[in-house]
Amino acid sequence: MKHDVEDLLMCQCTDPEHMMIIRYFLDDNEVFVSIHLYRERNIFKRIWTALKFVFRGKKSIYGDFDEIILRPEDADKLQRVVDHLRTVKE
Repeated sequence: MKHDVEDLLMCQCTDPEHMMIIRYFLDDNEVFVSIHLYRERNIFKRIWTALKFVFRGKKSIYGDFDEIILRPEDADKLQRVVDHLRTVKE
């Protein structure tokens, strides 16, 4: 699926596991946000997660990602975050 707009946002620490991908079509109302998932340190939780992937299907070699579709009614909340980022002084 090709998107009209695709932006990659990286964490200030520049760790490639700390990123967010935002995708959307210019003629559509849906915005997709993909986020790299946290890697669990507890061995038992990791084994449980591995078993779920074995029975659910193949895991990506690039790590685990999940995606949400932002709701249009949340645009004001997202705008507040953008406004805050623009006013932060380094």
